[in-house]
Amino acid sequence: CSGIRKKYFKPISFFLLLVVLYLLFPVFQGLNQQLYYHMHNGLYGNFATQKVAGVMHKTGLTLPQVEEHFHTKGEKVSKFLLLIIIPAGALFLWLFTFKKRPLFFDQVIFSTEINIFYLLWGYLLLPLVTVAGDIAIKYFTGKEIYFSDRLIGIVVYVVTGIYVARAAKRFYALKTYQSVILSVLFITIQFLVLQFIYKFLLFMLVIWQIH
Repeated sequence: CSGIRKKYFKPISFFLLLVVLYLLFPVFQGLNQQLYYHMHNGLYGNFATQKVAGVMHKTGLTLPQVEEHFHTKGEKVSKFLLLIIIPAGALFLWLFTFKKRPLFFDQVIFSTEINIFYLLWGYLLLPLVTVAGDIAIKYFTGKEIYFSDRLIGIVVYVVTGIYVARAAKRFYALKTYQSVILSVLFITIQFLVLQFIYKFLLFMLVIWQIH
């Protein structure tokens, strides 16, 4: 955003690279949930259940067969659909900081950098940490440890939130309390986008392919 290009990896290219890595090594499946979780979603679960019933009636497939098709097709769609979180984040950042950074291009770059960190930390580095920790604990104690999805989600968002606060303070020249507020709001918006808009679009795109 300051005009320096050669020194840094292109953000969009880096983001796509991480998406491909996540596609190849999907340790955490949080963004590609099983069909069961879509059918029991608090917002669109009833709608999803009706759509699945329609697919079963049309194709003659059983529910386990639909679930298998859904998981197979959803693996690829879920990763590349992540691109929607960049413009969504950029729009929020622009509304919150347009006086600091009026160019929407700047907001897209910063949103991309945040989501690079989110993917790199939450879906590539953290899985390595948990796997290494599980191996170490099993080696020394002979016991296996279970990391719940809720605990992992909290760790992912807390660390990402710290990154956003520090980065926003530098990028927008904000005061500490302002950067913290921005971080909390950004993480909240991103969580809602991923949990509802992203997952609903994912469900629709994948279920539409089963015929």
